[in-house]
Amino acid sequence: MIISISALIITFILIYALSLTQYAVPVLLGWLISFANALAGSIVLFSAFRKGGKGFFNTVLLSLVVRMFAMCGFIFILIYFFKIEKFSLAVSMFFFYFLFLILEINFLNKNREIKQAG
Repeated sequence: MIISISALIITFILIYALSLTQYAVPVLLGWLISFANALAGSIVLFSAFRKGGKGFFNTVLLSLVVRMFAMCGFIFILIYFFKIEKFSLAVSMFFFYFLFLILEINFLNKNREIKQAG
């Protein structure tokens, strides 16, 4: 969370320093979509850890598919109905998506190590 907010703040500093304020809203929306995706993923991971085994794998895989379709739906709504600038929304959303994905993988590895040790 701290890493993503730091990246968002650095991005906004660069946007305003380079006078590219038209990209501020798409960048913020890209962060919000990615943050909501990561938050939903964390909630699903916590519940999936309780199931363990095959239930864990099925829950996580289904969650990935549902979250990806939800993200695509939000992007379609923002671009088609609200006429948000496409390129900056896509670039910022994928940047933050991969940032949150890396954090999610680290979270999974740490919990797996804790589970194996305990």
